Amino acid sequence: MPLSDDDLTRLETLLGHPALEGRALALDALQGFITAVVTCPDPIEDDEWIEIALDGAPGMPDPDDNIALLRLVRAMRDDVVAELSAGEGLTMQVYPDPDAPDGHDLETWCAGYMEGVAISPTPWDEVGDPEEIDELLFPMMIVGDALDEEQRRAIGDRELERLEKECRDEVANAAVHLFRYFHVLRNIPEPTRRETPKVGRNDPCPCGSGRKYKLCHGAD
Repeated sequence: MPLSDDDLTRLETLLGHPALEGRALALDALQGFITAVVTCPDPIEDDEWIEIALDGAPGMPDPDDNIALLRLVRAMRDDVVAELSAGEGLTMQVYPDPDAPDGHDLETWCAGYMEGVAISPTPWDEVGDPEEIDELLFPMMIVGDALDEEQRRAIGDRELERLEKECRDEVANAAVHLFRYFHVLRNIPEPTRRETPKVGRNDPCPCGSGRKYKLCHGAD
């Protein structure tokens, strides 16, 4: 069952609990992070990525709060996987930002996504085609301000501003395409291995008859 509005409000409240001291990812960054985690070419165990997302165990005074937080985080993971698998888009959890071109804070979501990319055991560009992966990741990198200083200088401030506006509309689609890209790679069947050497038609038949294979069992 998808997370309800009440579930999302509860999750948002728990992530901001004083006991976490601002260590846990905020709701928008968490969803971006989870989206990258479930996309990673190598599976990442729940305990591993949840610990990173929460910067350790929840540790809230009320045990029920800790249980609820872990349940809701996993439920968000399930929701993200379901939407990405459907391939029709992604309902992004983002906050208003009056200074953003479209009025939404996509930067935090994308920054969370790039954090999820960074924890992959195998770098993404070592699994698939580097140029294709860089192209798909580009919207997240631009909107999430993930470029280093050298890259920023090479592009220039004016062009960066233009690219950010352009890339904001591509983030959700890029997330879906990356998920499908690595899903296909993960499910490529292994090539069938021949258990015995291939016998040529003019070779002796393996049955030991002394006849050529094409005149013996190869004639079947």
